[in-house]
Amino acid sequence: MELCREVRKQAHRNILLCQCAGLFGPQFLANGFMLNYLKKFELGDSAIMFLLTLIPYACNLIFLMPLAHLSDKFGKKRIGAAGNWLHALGFGLFGVIYFLPQQALLWATLAICLFSFGLTCFVSNWFALLHPLIEDHKRGHFFAWLRIAWQLICIVATFAVSLILAKYNSKLTYLWIIGIVTFFLVYRIWFYVKVPDVTEKNEVKPDFKNGLRDCFQNREYIAFCIFIGVFMFFCSGFLTFANLYEKESLKFSESKIVTMGYLAQLGALIGYWLGAKVADEKKNILMFRGNLMLSAAAILLFSCMAHFTSLTVITAGALTLLFSVAFNSMGIGVTTEAMRLVKAENRSLGISISMAMTAAGASLCGLCSSIYLAKAGSLSFSLAGMSFNHYQIYLLFCSAGLLLLFLIYSLKKNRTI
Repeated sequence: MELCREVRKQAHRNILLCQCAGLFGPQFLANGFMLNYLKKFELGDSAIMFLLTLIPYACNLIFLMPLAHLSDKFGKKRIGAAGNWLHALGFGLFGVIYFLPQQALLWATLAICLFSFGLTCFVSNWFALLHPLIEDHKRGHFFAWLRIAWQLICIVATFAVSLILAKYNSKLTYLWIIGIVTFFLVYRIWFYVKVPDVTEKNEVKPDFKNGLRDCFQNREYIAFCIFIGVFMFFCSGFLTFANLYEKESLKFSESKIVTMGYLAQLGALIGYWLGAKVADEKKNILMFRGNLMLSAAAILLFSCMAHFTSLTVITAGALTLLFSVAFNSMGIGVTTEAMRLVKAENRSLGISISMAMTAAGASLCGLCSSIYLAKAGSLSFSLAGMSFNHYQIYLLFCSAGLLLLFLIYSLKKNRTI
C-alpha cells in the first residue's frame, strides 16, 4: 500500500508522540524512582531486585514470540492497544501501595506483572507495524531521532523529579508523580490509535518450525545469541544493584539516586549515537569487545571506589555514565548484527530469538541476584586491607565474568565476536 506524503508525515508525528508519552513508564522503573518508592514501604533488597529486574525480563522471554504470532493472527493494533491499556493500569496500581502499605509486596507484584505484560504486548509487533510507514532510505535516520527524542524527554523528566524529591520527599509526592506518569501512559493510546496499520494482510509467512531449525543450524548466529545472553546476565542488573548499594552502604539520598538515573539516561543517549555510528561503519566486532572491557572496568571501579576516594557521588555518577554508554551502544550493534547474520526469509524470527536470549540472560540475572541478596546479606571479605560487603562482592563477580567473556571471545577466531 502506497502512502501519500501527508499521511506518512502525520503517521511519523503520531509515532514520535506515542513513544515520547509512553516511555516514561519503563524509564521511571529504571532510573531509581521506583526503587526509592518501594523502599519507603520497607520492601527488602531481594524483593526489589525480583520485581524490577526478573519479572519484566521473564515476561518478555515467555510471551514475546507467542504475542508476535497472535498479532499476525488477530491484528497488530488490537494486541498493541490492549497492551497499552494494561501497561498504564499496571503502573497506576503502584499508587495503591500508598493506601494499602501492609500489602505492599502483593500490589507491587500485581502492578509489575500487568505493566510488563502490557509492555510486551506493545513491543511484540511495534516494529512490524512501523516497517511499511518509513521509507527504506530514511529508516535509520528516523529511528535514531525517535530514540534521541524520547530519551531527551526522559532525561528532562528525571532531572525535574530529582529536584522535586530533593525538596519534597514524602510518600504523597511519589503518589502524585505516579499519577502524572500514568496519565501520560493513557494519553499515549490517543496517538497509538492514529498510527495506521498498512502491513500486508495476506502475506505468506514462512513455516515456523523450518525457520526455527534454520536459525539453530546457523552456528555463527547461535554463538552470537549465547554471547548476548551471557553479556546480559552479567550486566543487566547493574544499575538496580548499584542503586541498592548507593542507598544502603553509601547512604545516598533519594534525590541523588534519581540523579544517578538521570546520568544513566544521558549515557544511553550518547550510547545510541555512538552505537549507530559504529554500526553504520560495520565495526560491530570492535564495539562488542571494547564495550565488554568498558563495562567490566566501570563495574570493577564502582565496587572499589569507596576505598580510593571520598568523592563517591561524583565517582559513582561518572561510572554510571560510562557503563550506560557502553551498555546502550551494545544494543544498537546487537540489532544490526542479528539482521546481518540471519537469512532474509527468517529475519523476524531470528531477531526474536536474539531478543529472547537478551531476556533470558536478564531474567537469570534478576533471579540469581534476588536469591543472592536474600541469602548473603552478612557476607563480607577483606583483601589487601580493604573490606568488601555483599554488594561489592556481587559487583566484583560481574566484573570478573565480563573480563572472562572478553578473553574467551578474543581468543575465538569468529568474525562476529
